[in-house]
Amino acid sequence: TPAFSRMLKKPVPTKPSPYVDAAMRPVLAFRDAAHSLAPPDALASWLRGAADAAAAEFANHATQLLASTQQQEASLRRLGGRAGGAGGDAQVSDLDKIHIQLCLDADAFLAAARALGATAGDGSGLGKLAAAV
Repeated sequence: TPAFSRMLKKPVPTKPSPYVDAAMRPVLAFRDAAHSLAPPDALASWLRGAADAAAAEFANHATQLLASTQQQEASLRRLGGRAGGAGGDAQVSDLDKIHIQLCLDADAFLAAARALGATAGDGSGLGKLAAAV
């Protein structure tokens, strides 16, 4: 929820969230466990599919978070409340900070997925994630 993701008094993000690596751990563990059991082509296909499905879910959540945060900031502006950050980043709104964080996270996720052989084609989860942020 946007309330959970509020970026008040936080600096502008500069690196991906730790959860990006954590999200890829099960896929990497599967790769490590199955590499000697499955044919390489089948394993590669499964890994690409898992990364693509995870990217589609990530894109869905990112889109919802941005839309919800935009609505919340619009409501705060209408009510005369503060919708931006604080301190030296006062000109950077919470929405901007959340968007920056999502971009960093998506870039890291997409790089990890590419390392598994996944590509962002039309209609793919990876393509949706790249477009969502």
